[in-house]
Order: sequence, then structure tokens, then C-alpha cells
Amino acid sequence: MKYTYSGGRKTGKYQLRNIFLDNDKSTVCFCGGIPPVYVAMMTPDYKWDWYWENLDGELVHDTYQDTKPQQGDEWRLQHGYHGELWFYRKTEGRYSIKKYLKRRPELRVQKYPAGDFYKCFEYALERDLIVNPIVMLGYVGDSGSEKFAKIIRDKTPNMKNIPIDYVISELNKRKNYIAHKSDIKLMAYNIFCGEGRPPYINETQYVEKVTKIIDDNLKFEKVLAELFTYYGIDYSWFDLDKDNYNLFGVSKIPDRYVSSNTFRDYPTSKDKIDQWVDDYMSR
Repeated sequence: MKYTYSGGRKTGKYQLRNIFLDNDKSTVCFCGGIPPVYVAMMTPDYKWDWYWENLDGELVHDTYQDTKPQQGDEWRLQHGYHGELWFYRKTEGRYSIKKYLKRRPELRVQKYPAGDFYKCFEYALERDLIVNPIVMLGYVGDSGSEKFAKIIRDKTPNMKNIPIDYVISELNKRKNYIAHKSDIKLMAYNIFCGEGRPPYINETQYVEKVTKIIDDNLKFEKVLAELFTYYGIDYSWFDLDKDNYNLFGVSKIPDRYVSSNTFRDYPTSKDKIDQWVDDYMSR
């Protein structure tokens, strides 16, 4: 059985990817944020394949044989080991596929594909796990945000030339999971810890900003479910706080919260964050 996984912010996509790699399974992650659109594919030996579209509508491919992390580094290192935004070429001081595609005008990258990008779908469908499969339906945006939720609710995909019937048929051959977070307090804590606080935002502004992000994120899973229903795609819920990862056909499973500290930036003291979370939960 092969799988897909969809969710908003802080829904364990990095953790699930690494679980699959550790179980000798291949993965795909479609861009789940601000364009340009791309897809990153990995095999258990950490061979990467990236695809995007140029302004001529042509599919562009790049590949790199990465070094596997030392045992446990994928959980210990701050922000993890080579997450889905990683790229082997440095741009403006960062190893980031986003920066590489956005800051190098000579690449002539298409923000929202309308040409041959769909041709990479056949390679994605060979892999064991596809993260953010709604990109294959033509929808791209900041996962968990109200702006992206509106695009989905309005059924106004921002990509073109999508073989929709083929995609729906292929996704229905998989087990499609949508992430659900039953421990809302923990989700709120993770988001308050991981959003960062630019120096021009004061504490009140930060709390208001993150509170809206959490509220929007809680609604997003239902938006995803409605989209799957609209296209006739079968799905199941995966509760990050209760369900067992063996539902994905894997046997080597780390502690449920192994990556909890990986993406926590702590913009202030833990006591302060605890207070923000308590205030959020008591509204």
C-alpha cells in the first residue's frame, strides 16, 4: 500500500518523512507554501530529485546524492536534518530550494505551473508517501492559512493543465490521511514556539498574530476534508496524539513526540509561552 498525507501547520510532515526513510521507503513533498511551486522527492539513501517549471512551460529537473544523517541527528539538530526546504546549493547564505528558485532570475521559474509540471506526477506516484497531494489537484498555498483555505473552499485552483481525472484515480489507489491534532494545547504551544518574532512586532502583536494562525489552522483540516469529498477521494483521519504510525505500514517507529523540540525557536522564555498558551485555551 502507498499513502498520502495532508495537513496544516505543525502536523508532523517532517517526522513522517523521516519515519518512511528510516523504514526504507521513498517520499515526495509537494511545495506547501508560497510559490514558486516545486516538488522534492527522496529515496532512503537520501538521493534527492527536484522538479519545477520554467517560464517556457518546460519541466526542469535537478538531482543530488546527499549524505545520510548520523543516527538521531534528524531529531537532535535545530530545524532537523535537511528538511523539505533544503537544497544542496547555497543562495544568499542559505541552503534553501525556495531561495534558489526565487532569487536566481536566470532560472526563469514559473510561480504557478501551467505547462509541463504535471509530467512529474508519474514519478511522484512511484513513491511510497506523497505529502501535500492537493498540489496535484492544482491547489498551492500556505498550508493552514485562511488565504489558502479560501482558495480551496472557492474551488479556484491556481495551477493549470492538471490531468484531474488521472490524479483522482491514482490518489484513490492510495490510503489518504488527513492530519488531526486532538491535543489543541500542545498544537498551540508548538505554534507559539515556532513562528518566530520579528523585532518590529511587540508581544501583544505577536500573540494576536499567532492566535489567528492557530484558529485558522484548526479550521484547515475540515477544509481539506471537504476538498477530498468534493473530488470523490477517499480519506481517513490520522490523530497525531492518539493513532499509531503503523497505520502507514512501517515497523520502525520512534517516540510519538520525537521531533517536538526540533522546530521550537522559543521567541521568549518558556514561562511566557506557557502563559500565552494558557490564555489561548481559556478564551
